[in-house]
Amino acid sequence: DASWMPVLQQLKPSGILHNVALLIDPNKRSYVFRGEFTDLSWAAMDKIPAVEQLAGDVKGSEQSGLLHIATQHGQINFPGLFRQAIPINRLAGTLQWRQTPQQWQISSNLLELDAPDIETKSRLLLHIPKRPDPVFMEMQTAFKNRLDVVQVKKYLPVGIMNADVAVWLDHAFVAGKVSEGAALLRGDLRDFPYADHQGVFEVLLAVQGLELNVHPDWPNIGAINADVRFLQGALQADIHSGVSEGLTLKYMSANIASLEESNYVQVKGSINGNLQNGLKYLQKTPLRDTVNPVSEFVA
Repeated sequence: DASWMPVLQQLKPSGILHNVALLIDPNKRSYVFRGEFTDLSWAAMDKIPAVEQLAGDVKGSEQSGLLHIATQHGQINFPGLFRQAIPINRLAGTLQWRQTPQQWQISSNLLELDAPDIETKSRLLLHIPKRPDPVFMEMQTAFKNRLDVVQVKKYLPVGIMNADVAVWLDHAFVAGKVSEGAALLRGDLRDFPYADHQGVFEVLLAVQGLELNVHPDWPNIGAINADVRFLQGALQADIHSGVSEGLTLKYMSANIASLEESNYVQVKGSINGNLQNGLKYLQKTPLRDTVNPVSEFVA
């Protein structure tokens, strides 16, 4: 089918086929096929990630088909988004495709991915137009495995972030775990990350036992339990508990209005503690010169 050619030219698929069977009916211009594959790879296309070293089997016709994936080693690469490719320890699931007069539709009710730091389960829908229109994607993902927050930097979308924000996030997470989370992406991929609300890009994280380095000149906040939300191009963290220098956090929020354009993090909240601990805290901040006379008087 010639409608596949522009897509194939961009994807540049490669791999090894085994046990292939093909039946062609030239009168009806139809065919059916089946086979197994190893080392299947393709390049990135219109923000669809590049994939390497998939294995599994495939069967179908000129109208529809199934691709079963059962991979033990490989990698996924989102060029221009993440700093590095994501290694695959295991990828399993089934992709279904079918052709309509306007587009190719690819879907999966369950794709399971095990990476060194995280385990995910996803549902996927792709619409790839036969004309040079944008690719539409809807993907819902749930993940677990108590990701160490020190490893979060591997999964930061630095390609759509202000460089200073990326550096702050690199150093902000000192210790802690992401116990679980979810992600939703829905829209034309050319508009990602949908800062003008052309689509939806949302990531929710539940963080436990976090130690947060807000700024090098301020004391760290520890024992944090928080919910973190990436929405479109913004970040919001709602901190429900934490401690710092003998003070107890009652509530705190940290917000970055635009990961791409913001040059600062807005932090606000309330704390509980006695006066002496409060003064000791402030003595470890840039306010120490102002606070020292008060501390000497209180002492």
